[in-house]
Amino acid sequence: MKKLIFVLLAVALFVPVSALGQDTPKPSTPNRDSAHNQLTLSKPANIAGKVGEDGKTFTSSKNYLWLVSNPEILKDFVGQLVKVKCQFSQVPDTNEIRIISVKMIQVETKYVANKGDSAFRR
Repeated sequence: MKKLIFVLLAVALFVPVSALGQDTPKPSTPNRDSAHNQLTLSKPANIAGKVGEDGKTFTSSKNYLWLVSNPEILKDFVGQLVKVKCQFSQVPDTNEIRIISVKMIQVETKYVANKGDSAFRR
């Protein structure tokens, strides 16, 4: 009899505990992570464009302005054309990016020969 009471008591205590483990957490809205103070970001993408004069903005080749969340990575490329690997913010209505890597774009120089120049005269 004592064994039956003990089993019933154990089952009565075990059922609510196992039911708590089945709860799924509610998805939270994308926010800044308090530990790292960074935005939730998407997969990395490559963009070409120009770094702003303040080093905190980036204008893409399609003339879209992005705010850079880590501008210290762009301090050596102020005002230059670059190709960046970055992650976009998942927060709606923000145009913030986090830059992973930067490569400078070499501007091609075209040389045009004019046959009327003095270099071509004899």
